[in-house]
Amino acid sequence: MKLFHLADLHIGKQVHNVSLLPDQRYILDQVLEAVKRERPDAVLLCGDIYDKPQISREAEKLYDRFLTDLTACGQPVFIISGNHDSAAHVGYFSDLLKKNELYTTAPEFTGVRGPVTLEDEYGPVHFWLMPFLKPVDVRAAYPEEDFPEVKTDSYHNAIGSVVAQMDVDPSERNVLLAHQFVVKSVGAGQEPGVEKTDSEVLSIGGLDGVGADLFDEFDYVALGHLHRPQKAGRETVRYSGTPLKYSFSEANDQKSITIVELGPKGDVRLDTLPLISMRDMRRISGSFAEVTDPVFYETQEREDYLEITLTDDSEVPGAFSRLRSIYPNLLSLRYEGTERSFDLSGFTVKDLEETDPFDFVAGFFRDQTGKDLKPEQEDLLKGLMAELWGGDAE
Repeated sequence: MKLFHLADLHIGKQVHNVSLLPDQRYILDQVLEAVKRERPDAVLLCGDIYDKPQISREAEKLYDRFLTDLTACGQPVFIISGNHDSAAHVGYFSDLLKKNELYTTAPEFTGVRGPVTLEDEYGPVHFWLMPFLKPVDVRAAYPEEDFPEVKTDSYHNAIGSVVAQMDVDPSERNVLLAHQFVVKSVGAGQEPGVEKTDSEVLSIGGLDGVGADLFDEFDYVALGHLHRPQKAGRETVRYSGTPLKYSFSEANDQKSITIVELGPKGDVRLDTLPLISMRDMRRISGSFAEVTDPVFYETQEREDYLEITLTDDSEVPGAFSRLRSIYPNLLSLRYEGTERSFDLSGFTVKDLEETDPFDFVAGFFRDQTGKDLKPEQEDLLKGLMAELWGGDAE
């Protein structure tokens, strides 16, 4: 059985206030051509269908057209909601859509429904659909008075409790669709074992981490949430990544469709089908004189989305607009030596609670600019904090 695994379409996404709808239309048409050519037995769409719960009419129309054309190809389509989606919107008419072999998660989570089962020459394959879940969602679906065994004190335990409630037969082939931050292991020696990008929104300190060991009974786990294609723990627990680059941290990534070939029980083969975007997202660097020299820019794909880092010792007046006249899709301009990262991944909630808000913001400013706040900026910041929270910000 051949499966196409995709996730994190983020239809309606904007990067630096530029709409990517034309690029998304181009890449979704490429997906449709691949489905028609490769004839998979099912297509899996693993959450974050839309970029925001409040959906623009243009984004809705694009998804409607894509889904109509996808189901017309004749294979079943499985869809779950992600953390960016409105679960109710993705799950509208879920029972009605089954008639067209389009299977979605329900508008409201009340537990993972029984599987959808497909057959091939090796027997049944059971598909389980789990939307993005927070512990509070699990607690609402399994109230403590009726399900005392369900634990919701962490993401890991909450998802583990949901899996425990599923009647999975490990002697047969099972495929799970999920949208969570799945890591190699959870606990004192937590090993993330996955790579994040700048276009993802994850909780501080990895508190939403779910251990891959929870899914040992599944032959393949089709994940959404992380934007870089990669395994999570074992080879058959995988993120497909986004079909498009959504941040410059993904500049060197190769976007693709993950192809899953299920043979008899225990035989899972993986491959990828590259996706080529209408415009690439790239980084270039050099002095202002270098990147505006025709000898340089005439060798470049100037229609690509670009982040340019200038190596000049001082800021160049009007650099952005002058560069935009050469590179029309320039989205970000930086100066070498000022692009520092402010990484929250090492902070715990306790750390944040004990950090003085002024020191936190001042540290962020220092990490981003390489400079300390000026006295007048400090006064302004303290005044704003006092006004917002009341009392003295010091």
